[in-house]
Amino acid sequence: MDAETLVKKIKSLEIQGAKNVAIAGLNAINLYASEIKSGDKKSFINKLKAKSRTVASARPTEPALRNSISFVLRRIYKAADVQQIKKMLSDEIKNFSENIENTITKIGEIGARRIPNNATVFTHCHSNTVMEIFRRAKMDGKKFKVICTETRPLNQGLLTAGQVAEMHIPVTLIVDSAARTFIKKCELVIVGADAITSTGDVVNKIGSSTIALIAEEQKKPFYVAAATHKIDPETAKGFLEPIEERPAKEILTKKIKGVKVRNPAFDVISADRINGIITELGIIPPQSVYRFLEK
Repeated sequence: MDAETLVKKIKSLEIQGAKNVAIAGLNAINLYASEIKSGDKKSFINKLKAKSRTVASARPTEPALRNSISFVLRRIYKAADVQQIKKMLSDEIKNFSENIENTITKIGEIGARRIPNNATVFTHCHSNTVMEIFRRAKMDGKKFKVICTETRPLNQGLLTAGQVAEMHIPVTLIVDSAARTFIKKCELVIVGADAITSTGDVVNKIGSSTIALIAEEQKKPFYVAAATHKIDPETAKGFLEPIEERPAKEILTKKIKGVKVRNPAFDVISADRINGIITELGIIPPQSVYRFLEK
């Protein structure tokens, strides 16, 4: 697969989950690096940085992608020449991919402890990190059920339901608009995150803020499971987290005359509605995010 195809798959949401997006993005950069024709180190790095911006822009509301790219690119400046840059790039991508896997494993261990035995857990959209929490809880011998939304308009919840069923965990799929009816039947809510701001607000799939509001109303604990590389350092500098608006055709395959379609992919969960953010460093209160960002 070439770099352009990978970028298109990231942009179209064919590749889902921050871990998969970050790894795919890094692999695209590695492929771009192999295509750049330049023997000069400075020229090569400038061209690679331009390609990296193209990759990062494929998912603007995805700091894990941007942070992973920054993590890798910061290290190549120490290389002596282009050949060493290419080798360092490949090695660093491998190291980062392994680090992501270890991080998700750790979050799974910590998050599983928050699932009581015989509980029903509510989730929205699809998150590899949440799936790892469920997998670990099951491995720990806990009996529990999962309720997940279909997650309109791209129905990522179907992927969630299928994976939970494969773990032999009882799972119920509901339409998004039935969330209030079913959250009252659950012990807690766990969702993933696309981005975490310096103030502890969380950007996640559209509908997440509504679910957090319902959980607060029903007095149900609301947790976000996310690695610390989801924290967006740009928000500490005053920049707002971009909310991607996607094509109308995801909602209407055939236009209706006189009808305007809006399709924001994400919304913002207020920090004061989040009981805790489950990270590889432990469960942190949203109000403490800036301290972790500094570290």
